[in-house]
This record gives sequence, C-alpha cells and structure tokens, in this order.
Amino acid sequence: MIVRVILLLLGLATGVMLAAAAFYGVFGTATPKPQAVAAAPPPPPPARPMAVVAAKPIPTGTLIAFEDLRFAAVEPDQQTGGDFMRQPAPDAKDQAAADHRVFSDIAGGVSRVRFDEGVPITRGAMVKPGDSGFLAAVLRPGMRAVTLAVNVITGDAGLLFPGDHVDVLLTQIFVGHETDPGNRSVAETIATNLRVIAVDQRLQAGAVPQKDSHPAQSVTLEVTALQAEQIGVAAKMGEMGLAIRGIQAKATGDEGPKPPAMWAKDLSPAAAEILSVNNNRPPPPGQKIAPGANNGDGKPQLRVIRGDKVETVVLP
Repeated sequence: MIVRVILLLLGLATGVMLAAAAFYGVFGTATPKPQAVAAAPPPPPPARPMAVVAAKPIPTGTLIAFEDLRFAAVEPDQQTGGDFMRQPAPDAKDQAAADHRVFSDIAGGVSRVRFDEGVPITRGAMVKPGDSGFLAAVLRPGMRAVTLAVNVITGDAGLLFPGDHVDVLLTQIFVGHETDPGNRSVAETIATNLRVIAVDQRLQAGAVPQKDSHPAQSVTLEVTALQAEQIGVAAKMGEMGLAIRGIQAKATGDEGPKPPAMWAKDLSPAAAEILSVNNNRPPPPGQKIAPGANNGDGKPQLRVIRGDKVETVVLP
C-alpha cells in the first residue's frame, strides 16, 4: 500500500514536469516587447547667404555711407561675383567686426547707378576713391569741380570734411584808403551752399585725418559753370574763405538770401568817422596845397596818393 502511494506521487511529479516542459517548449520564454525609438530631428537647413544691399534708395552719383547699407538674405542664383557677402563668425563680437570690414569696403564709394532699397551692392556699379573716374562720378550732371587753396584759418581750422556744404567768402583790401578805413576793406559772399567733394586728397565722407597730418591745403567744391568762373576771378581779387553751413540747409537745399557786402564802415562806426575827422583836420606844416580839396575853412583840398603815402594838398 505504501509502495503504491509512493509510485502514485512519483507519477504525478513526473507528469507535472513533463507538462511544464511541453508548455515552455511550445510557447518559449516571455520576452519584453521592444519600445518605439523617437526619430532623430532632421538637420537644420543650411543658412542662406547674405549680401550687402541698399538700406534705402541710393541715387546715382551718391557718396555711399555706412547708414546706407545692411545685410539681407539672397537666393544662390541671385549672387554674382561682385557682391559683397557676409562672412560668418563664431560669436557676436567677431561678427560685428567682420560686418564692419565688409561695409568699409563700400562706404566712401560713389554709386554709378541708382540702387533701390534692398538691391545688392555690386563692385561694378560703384567706384572707390583712387579709382579712375571717381571725381567725375561724384559730380552731379552739369556740375564742375574747382579747387581752392586754403590754410588753417580759411579752411575752417581742419573741421571741414567731404560732404559738408559751405559758402565762399571774398575779402578785399583796397590800397590808397589809409585815411578812409571805412571804405578800405570789404567782405562779400560770392557763392552759397556748395558741396565739399574733397579736402586735400581725402575724398571719403566721414574720413578722419591722422593725428600727425598737416592742415588742409586745398578744398575741392562742386559748382556750376558760372560759379567756377566767379571763383576763378575772385581768387585773383583777394583772400578766399569758407563758411560751413548747418545741417538743416544741407538737408533742405535752402540757400537763403545772399547777404549784402560788408564794408568796414558798416561794421565799425569808428572807421566810418575817421574820414570826416581827417577832412576837418588842418594840414601838417609844410604840406602843399592843390586845387580841389577842402581844409575845413571852405578852401578846396586835393588828396595825392603816392604808393602807400597819402597827402592832402590845400589850395589858397
């Protein structure tokens, strides 16, 4: 009986083992399901090339300034060999320096054609200082260029720059009016609102001379054909000077009325009175008397001029 129970238990254990073996043989071991892997984001599109374009309309013959320029993205098929392209830099500071270098290659040049806003600036459509034809490109149609010799005083003490607007003054001193200083010197404006093209050989607007540079010796102005003749004659008559005009007149083109000539007698009442004082003064001892003068006693006087000497001759 005991043997029969033991055999029965052994049979049941063997059956369980065989059933388990059969189960795992059919179905295998349970394996974890693979998890879905997120797809990698696509790489960013390559940066579009950026070229220097006109920040605002630039008429033909304009001196190009930094504020006239900006960068804008352009399509690859819009690029030409003459475009000024932006050079990428690793950080903002280096990028600003690189952008400034590109703009410096353009600023100070003159546009040969009109650039509308957003149009790329090309090398063939502009001319730089020192290039052949630069001065002719600066001049507006029908205008001329004249150069005046100046010194540290008549050239506005070195404060004059290309792009400024000036008036041209002529100061004359008449020999033989030593006893009549009120009519001996006069100043007058002979031309107004002229554009400065160059100071010496400095043609770039806003260019700052070196600290060790000499004072300007010449100034080139844009004038009409008639003004060129007037300035040529005036240069032989007396000393020329320049008066810088305000930015408002430059922006509006308003020249204003031409001021009248300024005589010494208009400026100094004392100078105007000297002639009458001299006419009423009795002649010095030994002075000759001649017809046509008045010595203050009703007698005629005659004034004789010999070089820088003036004599008043009183007739009896």
